[in-house]
Amino acid sequence: MSAPVFEAAALAAVLGAAAFVGARRSIRAGLALLALYAVQGACAIWISRSLADGPRATAARLALLAALVGVLAHRLATYAFSRPPAARDRLIVPVVHVAQAWLFLELAAWPFRVLMLPDGPAVDALAVWGALAFSAIGLMWTHRRPVTTRIHASVRALGRPLRVVHLSDLHLGPYLSEDRLSWLVEAVQSERPDLIALTGDFLTLRTLHDWDPVLRFVERLQAPDGVFACLGNHDVPVADALSRTLRARGVTVLRDEVTWVGAGHARIAVAGLDWRSGPGAPQAYGKALARLCQAAGPAGPAIVLCHQPAVFRLAPRAFGGIMLAGHLHGGQVGLRWRGRGVSVLRLFGLYDQGLFARGAAWLYSHRGTGVYGFPIRVGVPAEIAVLDLAPAGAEGRPPAPLLASGTNGAAGW
Repeated sequence: MSAPVFEAAALAAVLGAAAFVGARRSIRAGLALLALYAVQGACAIWISRSLADGPRATAARLALLAALVGVLAHRLATYAFSRPPAARDRLIVPVVHVAQAWLFLELAAWPFRVLMLPDGPAVDALAVWGALAFSAIGLMWTHRRPVTTRIHASVRALGRPLRVVHLSDLHLGPYLSEDRLSWLVEAVQSERPDLIALTGDFLTLRTLHDWDPVLRFVERLQAPDGVFACLGNHDVPVADALSRTLRARGVTVLRDEVTWVGAGHARIAVAGLDWRSGPGAPQAYGKALARLCQAAGPAGPAIVLCHQPAVFRLAPRAFGGIMLAGHLHGGQVGLRWRGRGVSVLRLFGLYDQGLFARGAAWLYSHRGTGVYGFPIRVGVPAEIAVLDLAPAGAEGRPPAPLLASGTNGAAGW
């Protein structure tokens, strides 16, 4: 395949897919898809033009075109013809997700190859096929069972010791089968939690109208102080219906609400924040969190569930509880050493994973129990977080955080 033929085919695929989604869904959806894949298509064309002619270049162009067309076809099937997951997804989706990850990696790696590495077929082959191999390895990490992370912290607003099992970002879909959910129930219950916290993103676009497996999952969760949840960005389209259904299954869904468990000195305030997005989100989050803290008492709720970890920056100075969050999946690609982890998101001031301190308050940013979006994990395994929390004196402050909190970058509010 020559470079001009590849370029024409790539442009036609991107423009055709965007036009179809725009006609089927909305102009906004079509433009969003065009913006995302035009960049990847342009990167693929750049790679194609950089390759020396020959059989290897032809094979690379064919593979890149197949990846681009396959991903676009899957996006059409998902966004233009929403349907519940099918058995064939177990084969199709992993292949498509490897292709998607490959395109993203090429977008990041190829400028480095052009600017920093010498020209030559061997270097080109390493850049193209090495990224594909990395994507396949990441897919295997995605399918590994979550690991159990154990955290100990002293919480000023807590009246008694409490064991919390924290799950986040289940993302019911092709990567989270019902068999895996059954295993997850057994793993959670084996920890004998006092309280179970679920911090949003139960669903994906493919499961917005078929969440029965999640309902069967939460029905089996049991803890003396209850099962609590907030909603995430992927739950927003069906937020009201999902909240009612989860509540009917025994889950306390907190949407800008605070509630109490226990009695007397053992009474514990648990709060939850609803998902917000858009330019006014930080201000809305800040006001909602301030109201919840005011309602719960001088030190605020002992536990706050919030899908967005950046909200931790907005906590009032008096807040002396622990916020449990998710959303970032730990960055999905990073490094871990002696139980501590870091990802590239930390460079942008984001609370990517682990335990953070701010004043007398804690944040635990969950690495995610499932996966979605950029579909690979390398060095950042999915997790079940077990937090053993102990009360601290009113004058007490938590020790230094296990992980540095990063800079207060604009990306993290």
